[in-house]
Amino acid sequence: MGGDSSRGRDIVLLTIDCWRHDAPARMPRFRRLVSDFERGEAICQAAATNGVFPTVLASQFFHNAYREPDFDAVADGVTTLPALLSESGYETGAFIASNPFLGKWAGSFDTFWNDGMSSQTEEQNRSEYTQFDRLWNLLRLQSRVRAEEIGRRARKWFRDTDSPRFLWMHLMDVHGPYYPGLRRGLLSGLVNTYRSIVQFSRDGMDASESVLETIERLYWQCVRLLDEQMAAVLEFVPDDATVIVMADHGEELYNGYIGHARLYDECVRVPFYVRDPGIELTEAPIRQMDLAPTIAERFDLERPADWRGEPYDGTARDSVQVNHSHLGDREMVYLAHRTADAKLIESYDADGEKQRSEFYGLRTDPNETHSIDDPTDPRRQSASDRLSEFRDAEEVVERVLSSRRTASETVEKRLEELGYR
Repeated sequence: MGGDSSRGRDIVLLTIDCWRHDAPARMPRFRRLVSDFERGEAICQAAATNGVFPTVLASQFFHNAYREPDFDAVADGVTTLPALLSESGYETGAFIASNPFLGKWAGSFDTFWNDGMSSQTEEQNRSEYTQFDRLWNLLRLQSRVRAEEIGRRARKWFRDTDSPRFLWMHLMDVHGPYYPGLRRGLLSGLVNTYRSIVQFSRDGMDASESVLETIERLYWQCVRLLDEQMAAVLEFVPDDATVIVMADHGEELYNGYIGHARLYDECVRVPFYVRDPGIELTEAPIRQMDLAPTIAERFDLERPADWRGEPYDGTARDSVQVNHSHLGDREMVYLAHRTADAKLIESYDADGEKQRSEFYGLRTDPNETHSIDDPTDPRRQSASDRLSEFRDAEEVVERVLSSRRTASETVEKRLEELGYR
């Protein structure tokens, strides 16, 4: 990879929230749009947006990339991919479909639009997000900012900005609450659709089986709705641009939970597409931690010393994963060590006490349904040693649990709608 031929190429990074590894199979329009792309998979180092993007944009785990103790901003001294590209003469722009966790990246871009949310603690340039707004979105079964609007804003920026450009677009169309539009809502019956969304928002996994089945169907209807909008997001991108399409994380549907918190492969194994003659994929997935170093090497940029990843070379790499989430009313920290063959997951409660340890053979049990209890399995012992080393050296559980974010009323309402509160 690398070489002078890469100089001056536009770079487009498209990330899709909650986009499962099996979602592209139900997106025929998208597959036609990327028919000349290489298709692979990525392995996430977290199962939720707040933990993912430090690895994508700064090749760092979130407990190192964010300012302590509140994790409310990118820490001083962290070198981000857009900042690195800006130093090399790139114009940088980001267009985010109303995600309150991503405002903290505004300072890394020349142009940044996120539905007015420039950070988690401060609101700028937007009207108050009212209960009427939320009700109106529910009645229309339409997400607050659709993919088509992100494409429209990004297209205008692209037209008004000189090359070379780095563009990041982030879509929220398949994030809960699952709003597939009125036409698709009719497929499950509008009354049933509204009732199921409201009951699931209130009761979560304690909702009735019929409600949970409807919620699952609504997710897939959102995937199909996204498919209809992908042309608006991709067709304006020049044919000679480097383009990467990837989920930030997946979505758990079939392991006793709907959403994204735990580190099962439903959440951390995601689609990855790339169009660039200098980046060749193999069957080995790329770690999200390695994306920024891969782009830096491809474009002959000096890789910052504090980046944790390595340029992708087509070989399978072990991955450590961390996520902090509320699962129902329980605050939890999840750690995992994943290889191509096996995964160890540890769960810690709000007091930092280990509550559960699960070990899966991924080749024989790819859906992670039967934990292997054999403590003598050498793969488990190796993973346990690696995870213990990581946990102790970085005090990750303690540091994550000590973070307590504050947010404006507007951002709190948005977080509540998205299921984070």
